[in-house]
Formats: sequence, structure tokens, C-alpha cells
Amino acid sequence: MSDLLNTPATRDWADNAILRLSKGPFGKLVPSIIWTDARTENGELIVPADPAALSAKINNNPFILLHNHDPGYPKGQVLESANFETESGERFVAAILGFYEYGEVLDFVGLGIDTQSLVQPPETLPILPDTTYIQFATDPREVDSQWMVEITNSSPIRIEHVELSHNAAESAQELIRVGLIYLAIVWNPFITAIASEAGKGTYAAIHNWIRLLLTKMADRRNPVLDIQSHQNGCQVSFLLRGKDVK
Repeated sequence: MSDLLNTPATRDWADNAILRLSKGPFGKLVPSIIWTDARTENGELIVPADPAALSAKINNNPFILLHNHDPGYPKGQVLESANFETESGERFVAAILGFYEYGEVLDFVGLGIDTQSLVQPPETLPILPDTTYIQFATDPREVDSQWMVEITNSSPIRIEHVELSHNAAESAQELIRVGLIYLAIVWNPFITAIASEAGKGTYAAIHNWIRLLLTKMADRRNPVLDIQSHQNGCQVSFLLRGKDVK
């Protein structure tokens, strides 16, 4: 794959991209090949993906680089990508990887976020849209399907299943990622009112489902639960490690 990085078009693109991205919060920027159209003996793509769609997805929302797929240990981001094709017809996707400065501790203050100001909770919350759903993502080699079915079948709203692929020979932990609308995660039944009784019931049902999920973590071996959402342009994760329910 290093040969693909040395093609003139790829090298020119990478040099220009690194120059443009060098002012960001990264200590190291490196080019990399993240996909090729290499195939198995049966002629099937080893990694079945549309290179144009993959590149567009990265450029629209940069991927986070994690240490050992652990959401609690971000290493950087896949910042930008582009599609290429060699003279012989081999297709591939190149990307610029940005790694955080080694030893640098990122905190809210360093990012210019005021952590001292108090934000009052809203007096009312809107009814959750009918399109609201929970995204439930696991690697089937880490989390068995029977346990997953027991959890997802009890959900009060639609579940979207996502299959992760960590490609680890031996997994030291079981990552369970739950994506949910931010309002449903932070809802507090004691201090907020909902626009309708039906809406309040939906919030309460999701709240109870999360409590059930936490209880069922005791059945796992070494789980990492990542309850993930987005708010004001930021990705927010609530990380819970281990199977001690208390």
C-alpha cells in the first residue's frame, strides 16, 4: 500500500492536504491508505465498500481514531480523504490521519469551553419525534446475539442494529455502543415537564430501558458501555466500564 501513496496524484494531494490541515490541534499528520479494491480468491472485495461514499462520509464528518477501539482513549481523527485510481485500474482511498500530541492532555479549558457557568435546566421539553430511534452497535464476536436480542426486544422505540468489526485476534473488552438523542439521555423526571403526557411516557420508557441495560451489564465479561449522542455540534459520550451495576 505504500506504493499507492507514492503515485504522483496521491503524493500531491497529500502534501497539499497536510499543509492546509497543519494549523489544527494535532501533533502529527500522516497520509495513509484506508481502502483498496483488493479481492479474495473468489473475486469478492475484501472490504465491501463504495469508495466514493466512504470518502464523502469522512469529509463530511471526520472519523475518530481510537486506541484498541476504546472510546475512552481517542488518538486522533481521520481528517480528510480522496479517491484515486492507478493507471492499471486499481482503485483506492487515501486519507490524512491527525494524531494528538503525545502526552498532551486535552481538557475543556484548553478547548475554550467555560466549565464554571451554570446552565439552568429547561422548564419544558418537546415531544420526541416519531422518527426517534436507538442505535445499538456491537461486534458479534464480542457480544453474543442472544444477549443482544434480550436487550433490544424490550426497547420502547425502534432499534437500528449496527455491526462493528474490531478485527482483534483476542478481545480484552466488549464494546457496546448505544446511540440516542441527547434529550432522552439527560431527561430528569424530577425537574422537567414534557409537552404532553404521551411525550412524558416516551421519555420515561427510554429512561427505564437504559436502567435495564445497565442491570444486564452484569451478564457481560468485561464490558465498556458507550452511550453516545450529539449536541450543539459535539459528540458526547457517557462511558461506563465493567459489570458492577452499582
